Parts: sequence; structure tokens; C-alpha cells
Amino acid sequence: MNWSKTKTIFIICFLLLNIFLAYEFYQRQSEELTMDSPTQDITQTKNNVKIDTEIPKTPENVTFIIGEQQSFVKNDKNDLIDSLKSLQDTKDYSAQTIKVTNNGRTIEGTFEHPVDIPKQNKNYQQIIQKLIYKGNEYTYSSTDKDGNLHFIQVFDSTPVYIKDHNGFTFLNLKVKNHQIISYTQRYFVFTKTNKVDIINATGAYDNLIQNNILSGYKKNITLKKINLAYFNSIGNVDQNDTMVFFPTWHMQVKTEKDTHHYFVNAVSSEVQTLGNGE
Repeated sequence: MNWSKTKTIFIICFLLLNIFLAYEFYQRQSEELTMDSPTQDITQTKNNVKIDTEIPKTPENVTFIIGEQQSFVKNDKNDLIDSLKSLQDTKDYSAQTIKVTNNGRTIEGTFEHPVDIPKQNKNYQQIIQKLIYKGNEYTYSSTDKDGNLHFIQVFDSTPVYIKDHNGFTFLNLKVKNHQIISYTQRYFVFTKTNKVDIINATGAYDNLIQNNILSGYKKNITLKKINLAYFNSIGNVDQNDTMVFFPTWHMQVKTEKDTHHYFVNAVSSEVQTLGNGE
């Protein structure tokens, strides 16, 4: 055997292997960078699903949170807390009658003069800040088939969702003839707890695919939105004053006939829905 030639062949093979591995590493890094970095315009297809949204980076210092339902009364006589009294006693267009139910945990407000709905939902925030207790801590979620407006609470710039078979949302505005006539509201006081490591948005999406969640939709599937949110998987909003919320990746998926909302637990990778038919 010619050891010199053999050594040369081994060196060439080793160099080729290194080049191949370097190329594979580059390809993988490029894909992860594309999927894990926000861009202004992402439109691509992965696993037969069109991705038409920004893929957010994984935030740091993510925790579980504890949510405790606030009581809106001060004592056994059901006297309203001062912030609600000021809303009820106002003399301007937002004057309202406020009743507290559900052991002091739910507000039922009725406006003396119906309030016009803004033409664009981006202006809803301005309305509820003036009309609703701590309105700046809520954000628009959806409009139902009857035109009523639904809002969820926000904590630390992150939306919070509650799994409930009755389609619970934190704030519901009753609408008639394009005017707000009344509302129901609950409010949670949130606190951070244990810091946790979470999967990134791409991993959450891949988990949705691997669990065949979207396999029932044959075509025209589009991922329209993905964002970090908080979601409870334990507890009942009508039975528990205190609830635990987990960090999740919320994915809004549009199909031919409907829009669906999925929540991938960012710690355990478990996939859930809101539990109200979505």
C-alpha cells in the first residue's frame, strides 16, 4: 500500500466532509434565522401551510403568572370601590349605572346614553379607556355575529386568555344599532412567579404540525398571526378566584371556511384551543 497516496485521499475526504457539514450548518442556521427573526414581510410556505406573518423572536425572562380576580366591592354591604363610584357619578356622555354580581367579581354596567362605536377597531381602545374601569389594560379580541365587542386583558404587554366552554372573555360590550348600550367585566390582578425556559415560535409551529392538528384542512391554510400569550389550563373562572397562567404561543390559522385559534404551551408543548368552538 502506498501510504502517501492513502493519506492524501483521507485528507481530501476529510476536507470534503468538513465542507459538506459546514454547508449543512449554514443552511440550518439560515432557516432558523429566517423563522426566528422578525421581518417586515414574511410570505413563505412550510408543511403546506402558507406563513403570512412575522415570526417573533423568543423573549427573555418569561415566567408563569398568577391571576387573582378582583372584588369590585369594599365590604359585605356591596359598596362599590371608589374607582367605580367615580364612573357611575360622572355627568358626561359616559354616565352609567353599575351593578355588581357573582360575589362581587363581575360588573354589569348600563349606559344612560348609548355610546357610538368607532368605525375602526383600532379606536376601540380610546373608548374603553374612558368608559371602563382600568380600560387601558384591555385589548380588542373579536366581534361576534350579533356585533357585540369582546376584549381580553393584557399583562406586561402580553395578552391573557382563559380556557372556558362558555367562551369567556374579560370584557364584553353589548351593541345595538351600532351603539354600546351595556357591558360586563371582570378584572384580574396578575403577578409574576417562576422564570421558565420556553420553546421558540418555530418550535411551537412545528409541534402543531407534528401533532397533525391541521391535517383535517386539505388546502388554503394560512398562518396569519403568531404571538406570545398567557393561557390557563387549570381552574374554572366561575369557581376559582385565583388561577395559574402559562406562557403559550398563540397561533391564528385561516382556512377556507373559518379562522381557528391554537395555543401551544411554550413549556410543555401541549396544544389547546379556547374551548368555545374555535
